[in-house]
Amino acid sequence: MKRIFLIAATLIVANFAVQAQQNDEAAPPYHKHRHHQFNDLSKQLNFTDAQKQEFKTINQNFHNKMEALNKNEDITVRSWKQQKADLAKAHKAAFQNLLTPDQKEKMKEMRQMAETKFRERSEHRLEKMKTKLNLSDDQVSKIKSISQDFRSQLKTIKENEAMAHSDKKSQIMALVIQQKKDFRSVLTPEQITKLDEWKKEKSDRF
Repeated sequence: MKRIFLIAATLIVANFAVQAQQNDEAAPPYHKHRHHQFNDLSKQLNFTDAQKQEFKTINQNFHNKMEALNKNEDITVRSWKQQKADLAKAHKAAFQNLLTPDQKEKMKEMRQMAETKFRERSEHRLEKMKTKLNLSDDQVSKIKSISQDFRSQLKTIKENEAMAHSDKKSQIMALVIQQKKDFRSVLTPEQITKLDEWKKEKSDRF
């Protein structure tokens, strides 16, 4: 299921601009990773130098506003969440306004490609599990239903404009954990043992 989470996380990253740091060497590992993600995105979309600089400005402004909001102890939790969501929505809109029509179309193609690969990998993984675990047709049908429900809920979270990125991330993590539980509930104890052994074998190879 780790593979599914990584793919889901990739889809979310594709929809939102990541926070780039101006000094890569001084940035913590987490921000370095996001900086590299931005570099990959800017290459794929062929950002101009002006777009790169404007993107950094957009992110810095967003970071400053979020920092100020997080330090404000005089607001209610409800107000804090609403303002956080508003900032995230404005941040996304600013990023979209930065893009040319061709770049927006490229982003759309990238998302569609990622979703297609997600489905293909899920189907390939299910076929391997069917053989490895000797799944019945009924089990395969249930697992497919769980996967479809996962994608539907993931899409709903992604398209929720009122939700902040950090909240989306936490909901996706919870969704993945629930999907794993639902999946394992379909298996017999013997199949779960085989699955765990299979995962351990794959892990030991690296």
